[in-house]
Amino acid sequence: MTGFDSERPFSIWSYTVSHRQLLLRSTRQDHALGAPDLDTQIDVLFKNVTALKLASRLTELKLREVRDEQASDLINDAAIPCEPRQHVISVRGGAVVGWVICGVVAVDEWAGDYSDPSRVASGRWSGPVLFGGPQP
Repeated sequence: MTGFDSERPFSIWSYTVSHRQLLLRSTRQDHALGAPDLDTQIDVLFKNVTALKLASRLTELKLREVRDEQASDLINDAAIPCEPRQHVISVRGGAVVGWVICGVVAVDEWAGDYSDPSRVASGRWSGPVLFGGPQP
């Protein structure tokens, strides 16, 4: 895959320091933004995160891998060295633009409920990986 696009709202759901994992979630019900109830929720997991610049809520989500000079600019902005096999991911949510430097990005759309633990962050995930590898 070359990217991910969703018109659904997302929030930062969790960040685990010990595993450097960032989880974004679009829940089945997001009444804060007046969205209708949906059949699924979407979890987006970033693993081995070394730096990020991100709003806590996004009205939509567009992920793209950034390369070459633009990636170098973002890495310099982060003011940390990029680890081997890391990816610079542009994160867009409407007018909000951010980024995440990480090793792996995986997406899981499923029929979970608001408080259910993420399947993709469980360590037992065997679904597809959007950027990077091996599997989360």
